[in-house]
Amino acid sequence: MKIVGDHPRFKFHSRCRTLKVNHLCFADDLLMFCKGDKEVVHLMMDGFLLFSKTTGLAVNSAKSSIYCCGMNDQKVAEITTLTGFKHGLLPFRYLGVSVSSCKLKASDCDQMVDKMTTRIKLWSSKHLSFAGRAQLINSVLISICVYWSQMFLFPKAVLKRINAICRAFLWFGTFDCAKPDSVAWDQLCQPKTHGGLGFRNLLLWN
Repeated sequence: MKIVGDHPRFKFHSRCRTLKVNHLCFADDLLMFCKGDKEVVHLMMDGFLLFSKTTGLAVNSAKSSIYCCGMNDQKVAEITTLTGFKHGLLPFRYLGVSVSSCKLKASDCDQMVDKMTTRIKLWSSKHLSFAGRAQLINSVLISICVYWSQMFLFPKAVLKRINAICRAFLWFGTFDCAKPDSVAWDQLCQPKTHGGLGFRNLLLWN
C-alpha cells in the first residue's frame, strides 16, 4: 500500500494527506483511505489485489463496506460497482470502538457502558469485599473507559454516568443505586497518600 501511496496519480483522503496514511491494519481487520475518486479507488484496489495474490489472503466482500462523505449518489454507485463492496453507513465498529465522522454522542458510548454493567452483573454474585471492588474498578472498569478515551473525547454526560456506575459498584456492589455515598467521589480519586483510593478522575483526565 505504500507503493500505491507513492503513485503520482494517487490522492490521499483530505484528513490523511499530511501523514500520508492510506491504510490501517490490525490482525485481519483492514481500513483503507483515499480520495473519493474512481481513478484513485482503482489504484487502491489494484494494490490490494496484488497483495491478495501475493499472500493468498482474500477479502471477504460480504463483510466489507465502503464509507463515503460529500459525494453524490452516482459517484458512490461507481465506486461500489468497482470494488464489489456494499455502501456502509457511519458509525461502524473497528476494534471494539465506534468510528464516526462526527463528534462522539452519548448514544455512541452505550456499548461501552453496557460492557461495564455486564461485568458488574457477573461480579455481583461473588460477594466481593470493598477492597476487591476497588481493585476491579481500577483494573477493569476504568481501563475499559481509558481504552476508548485514547481515541475519543467523551461527552461529560457519559463520564458522569461512568462515575455513577463505579460509585454504585464500590459502595453497594451493583451498577445502579441512588443511595448517597459515604465519601465524595472526588475524594476517592485522590492519591492514597492523601486519603483517597487512587481512582482516575475521568472528568479531569479526559
